[in-house]
Amino acid sequence: MSGYGGQEEPRDDPGPCDNQDGPTKLPKKLSEVCVKCNESKPTYLCRNESVCWTCFDLIVQRKFKQGILFSRLTRQEKMPMLVAYSGSMVSATLLHLAADLPNRSFIDKPIVGHVDTSAAFGLSAAERDEFLSSMRAKCQSYNLQCEIIPLEDILLEPTETDPSASAPGRREKIRDILNSSGSLTAKEDLYSNMIRAALLILAKRLNLPRVVLGNTATDLAVKLIADTSKGRGFQLPAEISWAELPKELGIAFSQPFKDLLRTELAYYFHMHKLSALNHLTLTDLTQKQKSINLLTEDFILRLQNDFNHTIHTLLRSSDKLSTGTGKLVAPQGWREAKNPSEKSKGG
Repeated sequence: MSGYGGQEEPRDDPGPCDNQDGPTKLPKKLSEVCVKCNESKPTYLCRNESVCWTCFDLIVQRKFKQGILFSRLTRQEKMPMLVAYSGSMVSATLLHLAADLPNRSFIDKPIVGHVDTSAAFGLSAAERDEFLSSMRAKCQSYNLQCEIIPLEDILLEPTETDPSASAPGRREKIRDILNSSGSLTAKEDLYSNMIRAALLILAKRLNLPRVVLGNTATDLAVKLIADTSKGRGFQLPAEISWAELPKELGIAFSQPFKDLLRTELAYYFHMHKLSALNHLTLTDLTQKQKSINLLTEDFILRLQNDFNHTIHTLLRSSDKLSTGTGKLVAPQGWREAKNPSEKSKGG
Protein backbone atom coordinates (compact mmCIF):
# COMPACT_ATOMS: atom_id res chain seq x y z
CA MET A 1 0.00 0.00 0.00
CA SER A 2 2.73 2.45 0.87
CA GLY A 3 4.58 4.22 -1.89
CA TYR A 4 6.83 7.18 -2.48
CA GLY A 5 6.64 9.73 0.27
CA GLY A 6 3.67 8.11 2.00
CA GLN A 7 1.83 7.62 -1.25
CA GLU A 8 -1.10 5.24 -1.05
CA GLU A 9 -0.85 3.05 -4.15
CA PRO A 10 -3.68 0.96 -5.60
CA ARG A 11 -3.50 -2.72 -4.85
CA ASP A 12 -4.30 -3.74 -8.42
CA ASP A 13 -3.96 -2.13 -11.81
CA PRO A 14 -7.48 -1.02 -12.73
CA GLY A 15 -9.35 -1.44 -15.94
CA PRO A 16 -11.68 1.19 -17.34
CA CYS A 17 -14.54 0.26 -15.03
CA ASP A 18 -12.56 -0.65 -11.91
CA ASN A 19 -13.46 2.17 -9.56
CA GLN A 20 -10.93 2.51 -6.75
CA ASP A 21 -12.92 5.30 -5.16
CA GLY A 22 -15.86 2.94 -4.64
CA PRO A 23 -18.66 2.01 -7.06
CA THR A 24 -19.88 5.10 -8.94
CA LYS A 25 -23.63 5.65 -9.01
CA LEU A 26 -24.01 6.48 -12.69
CA PRO A 27 -27.07 8.35 -13.93
CA LYS A 28 -29.66 6.46 -15.91
CA LYS A 29 -27.87 7.62 -19.05
CA LEU A 30 -25.11 10.00 -20.07
CA SER A 31 -25.93 13.24 -21.82
CA GLU A 32 -26.43 13.16 -25.56
CA VAL A 33 -23.33 15.30 -26.17
CA CYS A 34 -20.22 16.24 -24.21
CA VAL A 35 -20.88 19.21 -21.89
CA LYS A 36 -17.44 20.65 -22.70
CA CYS A 37 -17.27 20.66 -26.49
CA ASN A 38 -21.00 20.18 -27.26
CA GLU A 39 -20.03 18.03 -30.23
CA SER A 40 -18.75 14.53 -29.39
CA LYS A 41 -20.55 11.67 -27.69
CA PRO A 42 -19.65 11.47 -23.97
CA THR A 43 -17.86 8.38 -22.70
CA TYR A 44 -17.08 9.25 -19.07
CA LEU A 45 -18.87 10.81 -16.10
CA CYS A 46 -16.39 13.31 -14.68
CA ARG A 47 -17.70 14.79 -11.43
CA ASN A 48 -21.33 14.55 -12.56
CA GLU A 49 -20.52 15.96 -16.00
CA SER A 50 -20.71 13.82 -19.13
CA VAL A 51 -17.54 14.38 -21.16
CA CYS A 52 -15.98 12.84 -24.24
CA TRP A 53 -12.54 11.23 -24.17
CA THR A 54 -10.84 14.14 -25.96
CA CYS A 55 -12.11 16.67 -23.43
CA PHE A 56 -11.32 14.40 -20.49
CA ASP A 57 -7.76 13.95 -21.78
CA LEU A 58 -7.35 17.72 -21.90
CA ILE A 59 -8.81 18.10 -18.39
CA VAL A 60 -6.26 15.70 -16.89
CA GLN A 61 -3.34 17.32 -18.71
CA ARG A 62 -4.47 20.81 -17.68
CA LYS A 63 -4.92 19.87 -14.02
CA PHE A 64 -1.52 18.18 -13.96
CA LYS A 65 0.27 21.18 -15.47
CA GLN A 66 -1.58 23.51 -13.11
CA GLY A 67 -0.42 21.33 -10.22
CA ILE A 68 3.18 21.72 -11.38
CA LEU A 69 2.73 25.48 -11.71
CA PHE A 70 1.14 25.78 -8.27
CA SER A 71 4.15 24.10 -6.67
CA ARG A 72 6.62 26.68 -7.94
CA LEU A 73 8.08 28.99 -5.31
CA THR A 74 8.11 31.91 -7.74
CA ARG A 75 6.76 32.50 -11.22
CA GLN A 76 10.31 32.80 -12.53
CA GLU A 77 11.53 29.52 -11.05
CA LYS A 78 12.98 27.05 -13.57
CA MET A 79 12.10 23.61 -12.30
CA PRO A 80 14.56 20.74 -12.65
CA MET A 81 12.84 17.82 -10.96
CA LEU A 82 13.08 14.19 -9.93
CA VAL A 83 9.93 12.23 -10.86
CA ALA A 84 9.32 9.36 -8.42
CA TYR A 85 8.41 6.16 -10.26
CA SER A 86 7.50 2.85 -8.61
CA GLY A 87 5.91 1.06 -11.57
CA SER A 88 2.31 1.26 -10.29
CA MET A 89 -0.67 2.52 -12.26
CA VAL A 90 -0.51 6.00 -10.71
CA SER A 91 3.25 6.41 -11.16
CA ALA A 92 3.03 5.11 -14.75
CA THR A 93 0.48 7.85 -15.44
CA LEU A 94 2.75 10.38 -13.73
CA LEU A 95 5.65 9.30 -15.92
CA HIS A 96 3.53 9.59 -19.07
CA LEU A 97 2.42 13.13 -18.21
CA ALA A 98 5.84 14.26 -16.98
CA ALA A 99 7.48 13.16 -20.23
CA ASP A 100 5.60 15.96 -22.02
CA LEU A 101 6.69 18.68 -19.58
CA PRO A 102 9.98 19.63 -21.34
CA ASN A 103 7.81 21.13 -24.08
CA ARG A 104 6.96 23.83 -21.56
CA SER A 105 9.41 26.72 -21.14
CA PHE A 106 9.26 26.65 -17.33
CA ILE A 107 10.32 23.01 -17.03
CA ASP A 108 13.71 21.36 -17.45
CA LYS A 109 13.78 17.77 -18.69
CA PRO A 110 12.83 15.65 -15.66
CA ILE A 111 14.89 12.76 -14.32
CA VAL A 112 13.10 9.60 -13.22
CA GLY A 113 13.96 8.29 -9.75
CA HIS A 114 13.20 4.81 -8.45
CA VAL A 115 13.81 3.34 -5.00
CA ASP A 116 14.84 -0.32 -5.18
CA THR A 117 12.84 -1.87 -2.32
CA SER A 118 13.88 -5.48 -2.94
CA ALA A 119 15.69 -5.51 0.41
CA ALA A 120 12.39 -4.91 2.24
CA PHE A 121 10.77 -7.94 0.61
CA GLY A 122 13.75 -10.30 0.48
CA LEU A 123 13.77 -10.63 -3.32
CA SER A 124 16.57 -12.57 -4.99
CA ALA A 125 19.19 -10.88 -7.15
CA ALA A 126 17.62 -12.36 -10.30
CA GLU A 127 14.15 -11.03 -9.41
CA ARG A 128 15.57 -7.62 -8.59
CA ASP A 129 17.57 -7.41 -11.84
CA GLU A 130 14.55 -8.44 -13.91
CA PHE A 131 12.38 -5.74 -12.39
CA LEU A 132 15.04 -3.03 -12.69
CA SER A 133 15.70 -3.87 -16.34
CA SER A 134 11.97 -3.43 -17.03
CA MET A 135 12.11 -0.14 -15.15
CA ARG A 136 15.00 1.15 -17.27
CA ALA A 137 13.33 0.02 -20.50
CA LYS A 138 10.17 1.91 -19.56
CA CYS A 139 12.12 5.13 -18.95
CA GLN A 140 14.07 4.70 -22.19
CA SER A 141 10.78 4.48 -24.10
CA TYR A 142 10.11 8.06 -22.93
CA ASN A 143 13.73 9.09 -23.59
CA LEU A 144 14.16 9.96 -19.91
CA GLN A 145 17.16 9.35 -17.68
CA CYS A 146 16.50 6.77 -14.94
CA GLU A 147 18.33 6.82 -11.61
CA ILE A 148 17.92 4.00 -9.09
CA ILE A 149 18.81 4.07 -5.41
CA PRO A 150 18.70 0.96 -3.16
CA LEU A 151 16.54 1.40 -0.08
CA GLU A 152 19.43 0.26 2.10
CA ASP A 153 21.44 3.36 1.13
CA ILE A 154 19.59 5.28 3.84
CA LEU A 155 21.81 3.36 6.31
CA LEU A 156 25.07 4.41 4.65
CA GLU A 157 27.58 6.07 6.96
CA PRO A 158 28.87 9.45 5.71
CA THR A 159 32.47 8.23 5.98
CA GLU A 160 31.86 4.91 4.18
CA THR A 161 34.11 4.58 1.10
CA ASP A 162 32.92 1.22 -0.29
CA PRO A 163 29.09 0.97 -0.14
CA SER A 164 29.00 -2.33 -2.03
CA ALA A 165 30.99 -4.09 0.70
CA SER A 166 28.38 -3.32 3.36
CA ALA A 167 25.32 -3.77 1.11
CA PRO A 168 24.40 -7.33 2.27
CA GLY A 169 24.50 -6.30 5.90
CA ARG A 170 22.44 -3.19 5.28
CA ARG A 171 19.82 -5.16 3.30
CA GLU A 172 19.44 -7.54 6.25
CA LYS A 173 19.17 -4.63 8.65
CA ILE A 174 16.36 -3.06 6.59
CA ARG A 175 14.32 -6.26 6.91
CA ASP A 176 15.03 -6.46 10.64
CA ILE A 177 13.90 -2.88 11.19
CA LEU A 178 10.63 -3.41 9.32
CA ASN A 179 9.95 -6.76 11.02
CA SER A 180 10.48 -5.17 14.43
CA SER A 181 7.49 -2.86 13.91
CA GLY A 182 4.77 -3.60 16.42
CA SER A 183 1.83 -3.27 14.02
CA LEU A 184 1.01 -3.08 10.33
CA THR A 185 0.24 0.63 10.72
CA ALA A 186 3.69 1.29 12.16
CA LYS A 187 5.32 -0.80 9.45
CA GLU A 188 3.51 1.09 6.66
CA ASP A 189 4.49 4.46 8.09
CA LEU A 190 8.09 3.40 8.63
CA TYR A 191 8.31 2.02 5.10
CA SER A 192 6.94 5.26 3.65
CA ASN A 193 9.44 7.33 5.63
CA MET A 194 12.28 5.09 4.44
CA ILE A 195 11.32 5.64 0.81
CA ARG A 196 10.98 9.37 1.40
CA ALA A 197 14.47 9.45 2.92
CA ALA A 198 15.88 7.50 -0.05
CA LEU A 199 14.32 9.96 -2.52
CA LEU A 200 15.83 12.87 -0.59
CA ILE A 201 19.27 11.26 -0.79
CA LEU A 202 18.90 10.59 -4.52
CA ALA A 203 17.73 14.14 -5.24
CA LYS A 204 20.65 15.51 -3.25
CA ARG A 205 23.11 13.36 -5.21
CA LEU A 206 21.68 14.64 -8.49
CA ASN A 207 21.50 18.23 -7.22
CA LEU A 208 17.75 18.44 -7.93
CA PRO A 209 15.70 20.80 -5.71
CA ARG A 210 12.31 19.11 -6.23
CA VAL A 211 10.81 15.62 -6.06
CA VAL A 212 7.47 15.03 -7.81
CA LEU A 213 5.20 12.44 -6.17
CA GLY A 214 2.13 10.64 -7.52
CA ASN A 215 -0.18 11.26 -4.55
CA THR A 216 -3.75 11.57 -5.84
CA ALA A 217 -6.66 13.42 -4.25
CA THR A 218 -7.90 10.04 -3.00
CA ASP A 219 -4.58 9.27 -1.33
CA LEU A 220 -4.30 12.70 0.27
CA ALA A 221 -7.83 12.55 1.68
CA VAL A 222 -7.05 9.16 3.23
CA LYS A 223 -3.80 10.52 4.65
CA LEU A 224 -5.62 13.54 6.08
CA ILE A 225 -8.00 11.42 8.16
CA ALA A 226 -5.52 8.63 8.97
CA ASP A 227 -2.79 10.98 10.23
CA THR A 228 -5.31 12.96 12.26
CA SER A 229 -6.40 9.74 13.98
CA LYS A 230 -2.74 8.98 14.72
CA GLY A 231 -2.24 12.37 16.38
CA ARG A 232 -0.12 13.84 13.57
CA GLY A 233 -2.38 16.71 12.61
CA PHE A 234 0.26 19.40 13.07
CA GLN A 235 2.24 18.33 10.00
CA LEU A 236 -0.79 17.91 7.73
CA PRO A 237 -0.93 21.46 6.23
CA ALA A 238 2.47 20.90 4.62
CA GLU A 239 1.97 17.28 3.61
CA ILE A 240 -1.48 17.81 2.02
CA SER A 241 -0.59 20.99 0.10
CA TRP A 242 0.53 21.22 -3.52
CA ALA A 243 4.12 21.34 -2.35
CA GLU A 244 6.24 21.71 0.75
CA LEU A 245 8.70 24.52 1.11
CA PRO A 246 12.31 23.26 0.96
CA LYS A 247 13.33 22.03 4.40
CA GLU A 248 15.22 18.75 4.42
CA LEU A 249 18.49 19.10 2.51
CA GLY A 250 16.96 22.05 0.65
CA ILE A 251 14.62 19.77 -1.34
CA ALA A 252 10.84 20.17 -1.76
CA PHE A 253 8.16 17.57 -2.56
CA SER A 254 5.46 18.40 -5.14
CA GLN A 255 2.05 16.70 -5.53
CA PRO A 256 0.55 17.74 -8.90
CA PHE A 257 -2.19 15.06 -8.73
CA LYS A 258 -3.83 16.74 -5.75
CA ASP A 259 -6.90 17.71 -7.79
CA LEU A 260 -7.30 14.35 -9.56
CA LEU A 261 -9.07 11.27 -8.19
CA ARG A 262 -7.51 7.84 -8.48
CA THR A 263 -10.39 6.69 -10.68
CA GLU A 264 -9.85 9.58 -13.08
CA LEU A 265 -6.21 8.60 -13.47
CA ALA A 266 -7.24 4.96 -13.90
CA TYR A 267 -9.46 5.91 -16.83
CA TYR A 268 -6.66 8.01 -18.34
CA PHE A 269 -4.26 5.09 -17.82
CA HIS A 270 -6.60 2.70 -19.63
CA MET A 271 -7.51 4.96 -22.54
CA HIS A 272 -3.85 5.72 -23.29
CA LYS A 273 -3.10 1.98 -23.10
CA LEU A 274 -0.33 2.53 -20.56
CA SER A 275 1.27 -0.40 -18.75
CA ALA A 276 2.29 -0.85 -15.13
CA LEU A 277 5.04 -3.04 -13.70
CA ASN A 278 4.38 -5.82 -11.21
CA HIS A 279 5.75 -4.67 -7.90
CA LEU A 280 5.24 -5.74 -4.29
CA THR A 281 3.70 -3.58 -1.60
CA LEU A 282 3.28 -4.21 2.12
CA THR A 283 -0.43 -4.82 1.55
CA ASP A 284 0.38 -7.75 -0.73
CA LEU A 285 2.21 -9.47 2.13
CA THR A 286 -0.45 -8.81 4.79
CA GLN A 287 -3.80 -9.36 3.09
CA LYS A 288 -5.52 -10.57 6.26
CA GLN A 289 -4.48 -7.59 8.38
CA LYS A 290 -6.01 -4.14 8.53
CA SER A 291 -4.05 -1.03 9.41
CA ILE A 292 -5.39 2.40 10.31
CA ASN A 293 -4.50 3.48 6.77
CA LEU A 294 -6.49 0.66 5.15
CA LEU A 295 -9.49 1.11 7.45
CA THR A 296 -9.50 4.85 6.75
CA GLU A 297 -9.31 4.19 3.02
CA ASP A 298 -12.35 1.89 3.19
CA PHE A 299 -14.22 4.55 5.18
CA ILE A 300 -13.37 7.37 2.74
CA LEU A 301 -14.26 5.31 -0.33
CA ARG A 302 -17.65 4.39 1.13
CA LEU A 303 -18.37 8.05 1.83
CA GLN A 304 -17.24 8.97 -1.68
CA ASN A 305 -19.63 6.37 -3.05
CA ASP A 306 -22.59 7.98 -1.28
CA PHE A 307 -21.44 11.62 -1.52
CA ASN A 308 -19.23 12.11 -4.56
CA HIS A 309 -17.74 15.42 -3.38
CA THR A 310 -16.39 13.97 -0.12
CA ILE A 311 -12.72 13.81 -1.15
CA HIS A 312 -12.55 17.30 -2.64
CA THR A 313 -14.44 18.75 0.34
CA LEU A 314 -11.89 17.23 2.70
CA LEU A 315 -8.98 18.63 0.72
CA ARG A 316 -10.52 22.09 0.42
CA SER A 317 -10.98 22.08 4.18
CA SER A 318 -7.35 21.04 4.69
CA ASP A 319 -6.18 24.00 2.58
CA LYS A 320 -7.54 26.29 5.30
CA LEU A 321 -5.23 24.71 7.89
CA SER A 322 -1.86 26.28 8.53
CA THR A 323 1.03 25.91 10.97
CA GLY A 324 2.63 29.13 9.78
CA THR A 325 5.56 27.39 8.05
CA GLY A 326 6.29 24.73 5.51
CA LYS A 327 3.17 25.08 3.39
CA LEU A 328 2.90 26.10 -0.25
CA VAL A 329 -0.56 26.09 -1.80
CA ALA A 330 -0.14 28.08 -5.02
CA PRO A 331 1.71 31.13 -6.37
CA GLN A 332 0.50 34.44 -4.97
CA GLY A 333 -0.65 35.73 -8.33
CA TRP A 334 -2.91 32.70 -8.84
CA ARG A 335 -4.57 33.21 -5.47
CA GLU A 336 -5.22 36.88 -6.22
CA ALA A 337 -6.71 35.99 -9.60
CA LYS A 338 -8.90 33.32 -8.04
CA ASN A 339 -10.22 35.62 -5.28
CA PRO A 340 -10.51 39.12 -6.80
CA SER A 341 -13.03 40.10 -4.13
CA GLU A 342 -10.40 39.67 -1.41
CA LYS A 343 -8.06 41.99 -3.29
CA SER A 344 -10.74 44.66 -3.55
CA LYS A 345 -11.51 44.36 0.15
CA GLY A 346 -7.87 44.92 0.97
CA GLY A 347 -7.97 48.17 -1.01
